[in-house]
Amino acid sequence: MSQATTAQTFDTIIRHLQNEEMRMVRKRVFSLKNTEMQDWLHEDKMAVERFCHTYDSVGIMIRNGLIPKNIFLDNWGDSIKRGKPIVMPLIKKYRKDRNAVEIWDDYEWLAIEAEKHLKKIRKKHNKSF
Repeated sequence: MSQATTAQTFDTIIRHLQNEEMRMVRKRVFSLKNTEMQDWLHEDKMAVERFCHTYDSVGIMIRNGLIPKNIFLDNWGDSIKRGKPIVMPLIKKYRKDRNAVEIWDDYEWLAIEAEKHLKKIRKKHNKSF
């Protein structure tokens, strides 16, 4: 893929992830950190679904070489990693209820990659201090 196409794709993703609606979705998801899934409001569930859909789409693009993984994870890795323990209960429920292991599997893959990426960065950072 050309550098111009990659830049254009990345720009589109940035615009989507940084718009106010998605910033509020992330904020709402992170606010659920110590809340059991059965206590979520309908709006909480919708925010979690939006979070998963969005990052699942990004995971698909990265896995298929449309955008570079490290550039994305350098900027949103923490958000993806912090969201994982919050959203995984809903992901597991949907997979079980629908007998569909593929539900948001690219988000889960991306979250695992974010964890590895951030661990590597922290290790490198700690060596430099």
